[in-house]
Amino acid sequence: RIAQLEDTLKSRGASMGSLKNIITHLNQQLDEKNQTIAALQASLNSKNVDIQQLRKKVTTLTASNEKLTEEVNKQGEALMTQSAVINECYVKIGTKKELQRDGVLSGGGFLSKKKLEVGNFEHAGFMRVDIRSYLEADIRAKKIQILTPMPEASYRITRNGNSCKLQITNPTLFWSVSNYLVVQIK
Repeated sequence: RIAQLEDTLKSRGASMGSLKNIITHLNQQLDEKNQTIAALQASLNSKNVDIQQLRKKVTTLTASNEKLTEEVNKQGEALMTQSAVINECYVKIGTKKELQRDGVLSGGGFLSKKKLEVGNFEHAGFMRVDIRSYLEADIRAKKIQILTPMPEASYRITRNGNSCKLQITNPTLFWSVSNYLVVQIK
């Protein structure tokens, strides 16, 4: 009976050894998996920190971008205002009497020469124009005379019955001498 029990124990001992090996192997795999999980959790925490830092950077960059957009818009408005001022000129069209009454013209009698009163230009009711778009003027008069010293090569006057047309052929040259245009109609 003892011998029989010893044989049973030996046969079971071999399978117990196999089970112990399997348990040892499974415990090793479990340890490896736990280490992998710990490493992945550390990596995840690191990534979360990176994501938070990136969110802060995005927030900062968004605020900076909004400020820059505001500055660009302000500068654009300033440039438009500057452009309007730079391209602003003044036109006065009238008869000799009207120009004299407004203080733009003096003299022009029998022996006196006509003289533009440049000092009175600001108060004489000139029409404001944009030189980029003011390229021609239809004037109801048989004859016109440009009193301001505009270069003759920069404009053309055409007559058609009881009206004249002033065509500015080179605006840059035309307005290079003066920002004021005085035209006397006859």
